[in-house]
Amino acid sequence: MTIDELDGVMTNSPTHLSDEQLASLRSQLEAERAEYTEPLEDPSDEADLADDPGTRLSERQAFEEATVRHASQLEAIDHAIKRFDLGAYGTCEACGVEIPFERLDAVPDAVLCIDCQSKVTG
Repeated sequence: MTIDELDGVMTNSPTHLSDEQLASLRSQLEAERAEYTEPLEDPSDEADLADDPGTRLSERQAFEEATVRHASQLEAIDHAIKRFDLGAYGTCEACGVEIPFERLDAVPDAVLCIDCQSKVTG
């Protein structure tokens, strides 16, 4: 079930997670979100024009790739928080099974169970 299918639908909180576990996971998500809202430092801001152009280009490409990863991770965190708010957090988006606390504790923005994740990543 995608987040678009959940929009506006309130569901029950996952029954397999305790209130303490839910609070811990929500706190982890919010802390990670705070980290990702800090902008990345652009290396070209401090680049020395005397540096090798290839080095400057390489640094710029690395920065752009990091920016994409950064935005992707922030999107994943926001998606998990939205699922939390809708009461769908902790259930697999693909098959609907409960995602174990241990997995969520390690990867708080996980939206797939281990089996479904392994099918996606191969």
